[in-house]
Amino acid sequence: CGSTEYPESVLTTWNTTIQLMSPEARAILRLASFMAPTSIPMAMLIHSADIVADIARDFVPPSNTITLPSKPGEQDIREWRGELAKYSLIRNLDKDDFEVHSLVQAVERNHTTSDDVLRWVHAGIRILLDFAPRTSNFPNWLKWDTLFPHALVLYQNLRSEEHTSELQSH
Repeated sequence: CGSTEYPESVLTTWNTTIQLMSPEARAILRLASFMAPTSIPMAMLIHSADIVADIARDFVPPSNTITLPSKPGEQDIREWRGELAKYSLIRNLDKDDFEVHSLVQAVERNHTTSDDVLRWVHAGIRILLDFAPRTSNFPNWLKWDTLFPHALVLYQNLRSEEHTSELQSH
């Protein structure tokens, strides 16, 4: 997927790196590209490992016979995150969290077709809502402090894509 926004050498390096990664690692990167460029809790992905594995099927060509895990667990999520760290696409943080640089997010979003953006944003929202505390009482404030930037960016991506879809339909 070429673009005049990035030099050809950057695109070549990006495409080569992406092709070396598992579909699940790619799914984590794609999901994270629609979130805030702040700390992403590993526990959130572990909690929704089945959603990550399910949406990873987008990266398996129809002709490929790759078998994705049907019941992924914590070790799988950690392995997939390890792939992203190996290629310096994420930065591991304290407390078992990680972050994705905003430029990496922008490049990954740029490689998402307009038809797929809403599906990825909805998957990110499902993952966040499945993990988020149901109450806003004091003990949950620290968790919400981490999740709120992601909720806000996912909401902004959702509104932006819905607006774009509306304009294209008229």
